Amino acid sequence: MYDRILLALDNSGHARRATAVAIELARAFSSRVVGVHVTNPGLHGYAFRQMEEGLPEEYQDAEVLRRQREIHNTIIERGLGAISDSYLEIFREAAARTEVNAQTKILKGRHYEALAGEINA
Repeated sequence: MYDRILLALDNSGHARRATAVAIELARAFSSRVVGVHVTNPGLHGYAFRQMEEGLPEEYQDAEVLRRQREIHNTIIERGLGAISDSYLEIFREAAARTEVNAQTKILKGRHYEALAGEINA
């Protein structure tokens, strides 16, 4: 009946309960569960750019700002990746205990758009 179940994850109690339900459904229908977490690094970049005008004068130079944005983006990407991976690890462990066919993905972008794209794929 269900070939693939898409499970959107965060660190909420709802996500933990949904994990249990998705795993039970996957077991009942021999389905694969794909656990996904969506990050939006662009939103953080936008917020950083909004704060730039308040930076000290020595950081207002175009080249310095470019470098600061690059550093900020790298830090945000790594941090969001680590957060996503921690959410997905909880799911992976739950799936492994039940030997359910599971996969994880980190998607980027606006949450609803990323999830809709994954569903349509």
